[in-house]
Amino acid sequence: MSGQAVRGGPAILAALRAEAGYLGGSRWDMTVMWLLPLLTFVVAASMFWQGSFRQIPVAVVDHDHSALSRVVLEAVLADPRLRLMPVHDDDAQASAELRAARLFAVLPLPAGLERAAVRREDIRLELGLNASYQTVASQGAQALQGDAQSAIREFVAARTPLQGVAAIHHGGPRVQITQVGNGQASFERFLEPLMLAGILHLLLSCAVVGQVGRVLKEPGGLSWAQDEFAVTLVRLLIRMAWPTLVFMGWFAMIPLWLSAVRGWPVNGHLWMWLLGQWALCGATSAIAALLVAGTRDIDTAFSISTVYAGSAITYSNGTLPVLHASAFTRGWSEVLPFTHYLAIQNQQFVMGSDAAASLGSLVYLLLVMLFALLLATWLWTRMARKPPAAEGPLHCGPAPDEGRVGVAMLATLTSIARARPLISLAVLSVLLYGFYYPQAYRSQVSVKLPVAVVDQDHSVWSRQLIRALDDTRAVQVSSTAGDPASAMRQLRNGQVDGVVVISPHLEGTVLDSRAGGLAIYVPAAYLVRARDIGAAASAAIASVAGEVAEPALEAIHHRTGGVKIRLVPMYNRADGYGGYVVPAVAAVILHQTLLFATAMLIALRREQSARWRMRAGGLLGCWLGLSLIGCLTGGFLYGFVFWFQDFPRMGNPWALLLTLPLFVATVAALGLWLGSFFERSDRAVQVLAGTSVLLFFLGGVSWPLFAMPGWLAWLSSWLTTTVGMQLLVQLSSDGASLTESWSWLLRLAGLCLFLMIAAGWRLIDRKAT
Repeated sequence: MSGQAVRGGPAILAALRAEAGYLGGSRWDMTVMWLLPLLTFVVAASMFWQGSFRQIPVAVVDHDHSALSRVVLEAVLADPRLRLMPVHDDDAQASAELRAARLFAVLPLPAGLERAAVRREDIRLELGLNASYQTVASQGAQALQGDAQSAIREFVAARTPLQGVAAIHHGGPRVQITQVGNGQASFERFLEPLMLAGILHLLLSCAVVGQVGRVLKEPGGLSWAQDEFAVTLVRLLIRMAWPTLVFMGWFAMIPLWLSAVRGWPVNGHLWMWLLGQWALCGATSAIAALLVAGTRDIDTAFSISTVYAGSAITYSNGTLPVLHASAFTRGWSEVLPFTHYLAIQNQQFVMGSDAAASLGSLVYLLLVMLFALLLATWLWTRMARKPPAAEGPLHCGPAPDEGRVGVAMLATLTSIARARPLISLAVLSVLLYGFYYPQAYRSQVSVKLPVAVVDQDHSVWSRQLIRALDDTRAVQVSSTAGDPASAMRQLRNGQVDGVVVISPHLEGTVLDSRAGGLAIYVPAAYLVRARDIGAAASAAIASVAGEVAEPALEAIHHRTGGVKIRLVPMYNRADGYGGYVVPAVAAVILHQTLLFATAMLIALRREQSARWRMRAGGLLGCWLGLSLIGCLTGGFLYGFVFWFQDFPRMGNPWALLLTLPLFVATVAALGLWLGSFFERSDRAVQVLAGTSVLLFFLGGVSWPLFAMPGWLAWLSSWLTTTVGMQLLVQLSSDGASLTESWSWLLRLAGLCLFLMIAAGWRLIDRKAT
């Protein structure tokens, strides 16, 4: 665009047509702007179609073989949420299946259970769940616990005389938990829009960095920024326009799909949600342009963009609350634009908040967009006056004629050490992620979530209950509302994270069968908070009921046979959210950083020389050098970082020591093959970076493979990220043996062999060989 190219409407339209023509002729830009978003929608829609988990694999180890144990088994078989797996009454087999994630919860029924229950003896059963797969395991364990507890209670009640306590309401105070805005507790309503928005945010950032930053690769590309500030601003807007407009359309597809097609209502104001989407797109594009101008290097801009946009969901306050996290976590969460957009999305789509509740977040997004755009324009004009020094050609692995494996391996290591983009991706980014990503989950659990209490009983019982609720780790009573309507308004507008309504005559619900109890309202947009608030309230009620109505509850204790089932988190023993997410994400971090560096190395060879293929020995040495780097960074992650951050680790260190090299070798082979298709190094990162979040969701940890449609589960099970996540979580966190994880290990070995053959087909210079 010349100096006159943007003066006047027709000239601006001509410039926009020229940009559209360039993008239309670029297969990689079209991939980022059209193919990857479409793939994201198809995957998300298929993954969350059923809404909630069904047929969760669980087991009951029956050592009692009694009428009572048969009743428990029948209750579990009748529950559509669960699938009872055969373990042949073998504790060792059940434990092995649990470690290998073929089961998610196991309930042992000890010998003599029926006799002890009928005699009203005090019995404590421990139900183990694989907390390394926390989301699905906790739901399966709670369903199994409820089925077994109800079956035992009814069995004992039918065989035990009431002994004078018939008037006592045997259930204690009734507790009803309602998820506001998502009564079905559907993941489609909660998790799908979060996943879609997070991935689109990352893809838009990659698209704009590539579109704006390509001028740094073109001879004389900075000439467009040599005019006055206003003209440069218009030119920058033209370069950003098409990716921004395209992704505004993709964002608008979220409410169109979920509301118009799937039937989920927009409980708030659709116009405010759409404004939030457009403001996020503008802010994301402006920040992307700022990153290119600030770093003066497209590869570095891609790296920073991947770090900030790729971890936006993590720091968004949408999963684990950051209310009482570290100062860095709270501050960074507030700075990130995606945090403020997600607040608007949850408030307007799920919670039905007032428009004014989202106004502050909208204004913040607009201010970020304006500030980043003006600063980027100023930096572009400065860079045009003093362009960055041109870099010489980089060493890109072994010479085309090099056939010695050892020399080729050393050449690869030397090339990565000397090339700033390669060393940044392969090594420095792993060091950064090892401390940056876990920061969001250092607190592990929800801490002191603000809750409003409506006390309609005004008794000693209710006041003691409020104190007990405030003493829990998860909840803080921040206000006592006068009526439920005002408390619910606080919840909908995000002022509190839960509402507890204590009904009148609460104490009477323990001593007789009068209706009443507690109504707990939690935000459906934040299922982790909803779970923790519900658990804290239930624990507080049980504690206070035991103190206030001990004689009555003692009678109830005999009435239910004294059998209590306690959930026991296995492997991730703290049942922390970080202990569940970080081990899985670590596999993705290791995979993606090595993949980016490997693909960029090969793309650089193509970019700098017509002879970019190698001899067979050169390819083997290059692959071994990259695999060595992956082993070192993987050891740093799964060794030092997990120890330093105190996450579940070293469950089976010897198996991990054997598996980790095979995993990184497979990733290196994949990077060699994929890198051969990119004609420029920046294209490799632009396209591959946008897949990171999607690959995590497909990995079978946050959303299990059995809950996906058959075709998607099969495809996911052959992704290198999925195989790596499953193996590394099972071996490192769960302590599974190689025998227990043999199917994933064989799959990984097969992938490694196949990808090396594919890489050789693309990269070996058969004429030279």
